[in-house]
Amino acid sequence: MTYAAAGLVVAATFAAASPKARSLLFPAARVPLVEVHPAHQKSKIDCDRCHAKAKSSAWASERLSPRMPNCEPCHAEVKGVTAATPVNPTCRKCHGALANDRPPVPGFYPQPLVRFSHKAHGTSSCASCHQGSSDTAAAPSMPTMRQCYDCHKKRRGAADCRRCHLAQGDGRLNTRLSGAVLLPPTWLLGPNHGSGWAGDHAITAGSRSSLCGACHGEKFCSECHSGARRPRNLHPGDWLRTHGTATRFDNPHCQGCHRTQSFCLTCHRRAGVATDSPAATMPKQGAGRTHGTTPVSELMRRGKKNITACVACHTESSCIDCHSIVNPHPASWQHRCSKIAPRAESACRKCHVEGADRCR
Repeated sequence: MTYAAAGLVVAATFAAASPKARSLLFPAARVPLVEVHPAHQKSKIDCDRCHAKAKSSAWASERLSPRMPNCEPCHAEVKGVTAATPVNPTCRKCHGALANDRPPVPGFYPQPLVRFSHKAHGTSSCASCHQGSSDTAAAPSMPTMRQCYDCHKKRRGAADCRRCHLAQGDGRLNTRLSGAVLLPPTWLLGPNHGSGWAGDHAITAGSRSSLCGACHGEKFCSECHSGARRPRNLHPGDWLRTHGTATRFDNPHCQGCHRTQSFCLTCHRRAGVATDSPAATMPKQGAGRTHGTTPVSELMRRGKKNITACVACHTESSCIDCHSIVNPHPASWQHRCSKIAPRAESACRKCHVEGADRCR
């Protein structure tokens, strides 16, 4: 058996300290013994009397359960016994319901999927982590992640997730084990990954980016925020009809996933509400395609206030087409352009072929 820190949840429905979560990090061992801990507890035998390597063990992968030589000093009757020795009534005192005259059942001790050093925890008592082991069978009572976290916090121990949990080559935690996904517990600093997490994670990610980085690489974030891998459950069902109002109130939030001149404009073209939509898709006059009788001065005011709303339907060519008819410059512009034009000549050439030379 091996001892280590435990506790990440498996899928959102598992509790942080649930048996299912710990059974993934600590695959079930088969220990062919009866309830030996209670009997030895009554005799007030120290744990390291049987688990001799525990205090010096630096790896969770080391098997620390006692072997037959560990038992011989107290149990003289087991001297000389090997795996080939047939089972007899004396064997069953410790090895339980084994059939007579049959080879004993071998134990099975799978590797735990965590990191742990007993040597580093030498000042802690065995019972502080393995609470209840003296009242159970041969398998130990493993600590929960909450126990480990609280103790580390109190004693200012290591807080890096990688100190206990297995990591990949790039330093991120290995969150996929035996076909299941490990998720942080709900009590750990906010990343509950529950219902609505895709839309609500911004605050936690912004304030504790290093915590998120323990499991997620920058590519994971950028693929979602760039739209390469966009969740489909962020908006309500009637979002296409109602999203216009929401974008006016919180356009920067929209741009966290959507690009105005690609995503928005492409959809608006297909819907026939963009100025360069195919003629067959355009609705009739007054059905939403144009600004109706809104004065040009009002449209200009709106554009200066929120140009991102304009470019959802209009491209740069729309601006040039209009401004080639209506002079966008104020009356005093002629005196100012000589200073501004040399620094922004490319912008001048959108309308003026001669560029900055016009102002000289």
